[in-house]
Amino acid sequence: MRGASFFPSRETPSGVPETSQRAEKVAENQKKWEFFALQACILAEMRIFYPVIGIFTHLFYRKADTMKPEFVKYLQQDSILIVDGETKKKLLDDIIAHACTRCTMDEDQIREAIWKRERMMTTGVGKGLALPHIRINGFPSPLVIVAVCRKPAADYKKLDDEPVTLAVFFAADERDPEAYLRLLGSISSRLKEDGVIARIHEAGEDRQKIFDILAAE
Repeated sequence: MRGASFFPSRETPSGVPETSQRAEKVAENQKKWEFFALQACILAEMRIFYPVIGIFTHLFYRKADTMKPEFVKYLQQDSILIVDGETKKKLLDDIIAHACTRCTMDEDQIREAIWKRERMMTTGVGKGLALPHIRINGFPSPLVIVAVCRKPAADYKKLDDEPVTLAVFFAADERDPEAYLRLLGSISSRLKEDGVIARIHEAGEDRQKIFDILAAE
C-alpha cells in the first residue's frame, strides 16, 4: 500500500502510536544535544571551560573578534534594563516582561521557551554572567536584552562561585541556526574581553554608557 510503513505502528496504553512517540523522543533528544553543543560554545567563548573546545570555536567564530559586535544591531538603549535581581525568577521575569513588548510573541510563549531551556541546562556561565537564550520558530527578528542587577541573583546556577549580576538575553528564529550562532559568537566575544563586565557595573544605571561599552569596536 502506497505510503504505508513496512512495520505497523503499535498503540501504547495512552492510545498514541508507538512510532509517533519514538519520533517525538528522537526530536526531543536532538534538541537537547543541540543545546548542549550550543552551551559548550558559550563556555568555550568565555574561556572558562575546556581550552581545546575554545580553540575549535575560535576557528569558527574568529570574525566576531575583528568587527563591530553583530548583536549591537539588535540592541536598543531601552532594552538595557536595570533590575532588582535577587533571584533567578525575578531576573528572568523582568527580561520576559520587556521581551514581549519588543516582539509579536506573547509573554507565555517566551516564558515557556526560556524555562524549558533552563530546565535542560543552566545558562549561568560564570564570572557573574548569565546568557539566557531561546530559538522560536517564526521569531520575527533577533532580539537582545541586557539586564544589570542591583542585587546578585544568588540562586542562579552557574559554573563558579560568583553570583549572577549581569544577564544578556537573546532570541532568534529557530529556522536560521547560522545567524543564531553568529549572534551568540558576537555576544560572548564582547563579554569575554578583560574588564568589560566590570566597566558595565561601574557605569551604574547609565544606559548610554552601558550601550557604548557594548558597542565599542
